[in-house]
Amino acid sequence: GRALPCSALPHQAMIMIGSLIIGSIVDRNKRYYRTTMFCFYLSFLWLFACSEKTLRGASFCASILALGFFVGPIQPITAELAVEVTFPADENAIVAVQMVFGNLFSAVLLPICNAARHLHLKEYGMRMDYVLLLALCGSGGFFFSTFDAPLLRLKSELAGADNDVQGSRSPLKKSGAAASSFDDEL
Repeated sequence: GRALPCSALPHQAMIMIGSLIIGSIVDRNKRYYRTTMFCFYLSFLWLFACSEKTLRGASFCASILALGFFVGPIQPITAELAVEVTFPADENAIVAVQMVFGNLFSAVLLPICNAARHLHLKEYGMRMDYVLLLALCGSGGFFFSTFDAPLLRLKSELAGADNDVQGSRSPLKKSGAAASSFDDEL
């Protein structure tokens, strides 16, 4: 097989590193939608690179690590986005629902992916499990691209800051990158 020492633990580490780095950027600029689409696009690209049967050694490892870096942040960013758009709903309930359905979907896909891994598209040199993963990533990105909802929690925080601090500068007032991204996302 293609199991290399670089593909398990370092891949998981890159998922965490990507989530921390990209997540901290999103925490500052509130660009949930753009960042998630960016991660979907690059995840698709790196997944496609990983599916190339001629890719070996360091190139395959680099593709696996880059895939982890960009696929990792999607779930935490969309969880935060779900909390933003469903405000004032309970944050824990929103994240729990997302995790339960994510795990359920993963459990449903497991036997499908297991069956598909033995099938090959010879004319493209690809295994069907990669085709299935590419289809899931592409359709997930496409479905997410239709998403359009206001960031209710941020709106509430900004409105509260404007009401609480009349005439003085509040850190939650619309200013700088957060304000412009807030306007862009709405």
